[in-house]
Amino acid sequence: MYYFDLAAVPLAFQGYGEYLVEQFGDMWVWYNTITNTTMATLSAQALNYPIGRLSWNIKEKVCEQESGQRVLTLSPCQVGEFTCTDGSCIPFAKRCDLKFDCKDKTDESFCDIVNYPGDYRSKLPPRPVTDLALPISLNISIDTLNIDTTTMLLSVSYNLRMTWYDNRLTYNNLKPLTRLNTVSQDQVELLWRPQVGFINTDDIEHTEVDKDAVTTVLRRDTNFIPDLSNAFEVEIYRGDANPVSTSRKYSTIFTCNFDLVLYPFDIQMCFMRLQILSASSEYLIFNATSE
Repeated sequence: MYYFDLAAVPLAFQGYGEYLVEQFGDMWVWYNTITNTTMATLSAQALNYPIGRLSWNIKEKVCEQESGQRVLTLSPCQVGEFTCTDGSCIPFAKRCDLKFDCKDKTDESFCDIVNYPGDYRSKLPPRPVTDLALPISLNISIDTLNIDTTTMLLSVSYNLRMTWYDNRLTYNNLKPLTRLNTVSQDQVELLWRPQVGFINTDDIEHTEVDKDAVTTVLRRDTNFIPDLSNAFEVEIYRGDANPVSTSRKYSTIFTCNFDLVLYPFDIQMCFMRLQILSASSEYLIFNATSE
């Protein structure tokens, strides 16, 4: 239903199923040869071929689309290529890679990564299919630290990264280079994010996923499903196979409880105490085995 051969006389695109795209006077007509029904029309003025991403006038309901103007893509490109709106082709890997490769610059359009289902609720954590608690992976990289024994405070500057899977989501056009899979701030606002509290701080501070945080999707699984219903050509990746990761820099002061009777001839311990605040341990746990 999606593939057509070019026929020379009369000029037409003949499908392998019931559809035919043929030129009639100043119109291109998408025609159903079985039911003798005109599915859609396109003005042929200044168009030698109806190639590329164009606005067709749908006449009959098809693929759950009502009649009216709809953007459709008739592409000459091969598998693994992206169709620019003008009908030219580029490697699909260059789609949404933060630089223009199409002459009409349409390869950098519609580059949102996350697909949210209609019933998605950002206040509720995802539940794995096993119905077990969702693992949250933490990675902390310390830049500087300072211990003040007089005030019993530990000042730490560090980068904290949280990683988790959300099986309710799907993702578009994931790249091997993670920085190209950065989620826009508008989409982050719709996303469920874990919250980790710094327990031994004065105000029990916690993690923030804000404009200072960088949220990305890690492509761990190379399998995808092409979305042939999307005129802008999308590769769909599963949320349960590709995790979300958010990283942010913090400067936090942790309180310590030193016993300095034998100082400086003993060893004292001070901890950065972390606890998941988003939900109980029945639903969320720290994953100590993952990066």
